[in-house]
Amino acid sequence: MEQRAEEAQPRDQCYMFAEVLHGLTELAGRQIAAGDDTDANVTLSHIDSVAIKMEKSSAANAKRLKNAEMLLEHITRRLTDMAHVASSGQRIATQAALQRINQLHTQVLAVIFSK
Repeated sequence: MEQRAEEAQPRDQCYMFAEVLHGLTELAGRQIAAGDDTDANVTLSHIDSVAIKMEKSSAANAKRLKNAEMLLEHITRRLTDMAHVASSGQRIATQAALQRINQLHTQVLAVIFSK
């Protein structure tokens, strides 16, 4: 799905990357709940790299921007919940991913309210 998002039309990329981030967040949540620290850290760092790709995609004329914003809001809540239950090593990676997602969410909201 990440590859499809990278190859998609620029208008579709924002939402598609948000879907990828949502899936990765859910995966990281399951890994943290299972106590799989190594895989959870890898997934959290992958969330950060996908968020960077989403940040680079142009959201100014994106389709389904409100849907992307709602997914980012859900991702923020999930990462916040995960930060509360994560081990100390995972907490740092979770907070880094949360910070990046918060930046994305703020950017998407700015685009939505500028229209």
